Amino acid sequence: MYGDLLDQLDLAAERAGEFAAARAAETATGGLLRWGTTSTADDAFWRCGSVDPEGWTTVVSRRQHAWGADPWLEFDCGMGEFLLGLFRRDIACPFGQDNFPGDHPQFMSWREEDDDFDGAWGETGSWPCGQL
Repeated sequence: MYGDLLDQLDLAAERAGEFAAARAAETATGGLLRWGTTSTADDAFWRCGSVDPEGWTTVVSRRQHAWGADPWLEFDCGMGEFLLGLFRRDIACPFGQDNFPGDHPQFMSWREEDDDFDGAWGETGSWPCGQL
């Protein structure tokens, strides 16, 4: 019984090592590392163009874009500067949401968001109209 558990742990450690090696190779060669996804299926990535993460730029993949337009946009800044630029409206929002970031953006952790979502269903078990 315990021997099987130890074999599984060895396999998990081996796979974790393979994943770490693949991630290191990807980031060393200028690959993309996803750090965010929107509710409209747009993705934000770091372009790992240097050994120093401070030099990584932000790349956005847009699911919805104008016909013939490039779905990939690159910004010459890291994640923090990119998000700050969105909230300050110094960077035009590249995502498929017309109202992002809204008039009063606020941070909500996934725990708060999950609690808020669970409470919205109420006792009826159906989503209340107008609260989306």
